[in-house]
Amino acid sequence: MTDAVSIALMNFVGEILHSEVMRPANMQRQTVLELVNNWIVSAPKQLAIESDRLLGMGVAVTGYFVSEGGQVNPPAGLDGWALVDISQLFGGFTGLPG
Repeated sequence: MTDAVSIALMNFVGEILHSEVMRPANMQRQTVLELVNNWIVSAPKQLAIESDRLLGMGVAVTGYFVSEGGQVNPPAGLDGWALVDISQLFGGFTGLPG
């Protein structure tokens, strides 16, 4: 998607426990990173889940992978995400392994 952020919370069996789609004002990196991080902080409280039970995260970006380092060539609406190591970026920002 080039206009929304979709988040799903799942268990180790692969069952989706909660999901939602958010539409930020823009899809710039800082905006999306803050949106996801705020969700990581607030969602466990709202869903009655201990925050220490969040063990990691997976991230996907629309586009084509161009390296083994997780870099993508995204469509025009996501130019700010081009050639960025997505896993490292989110992991460093949220503190969760990607």
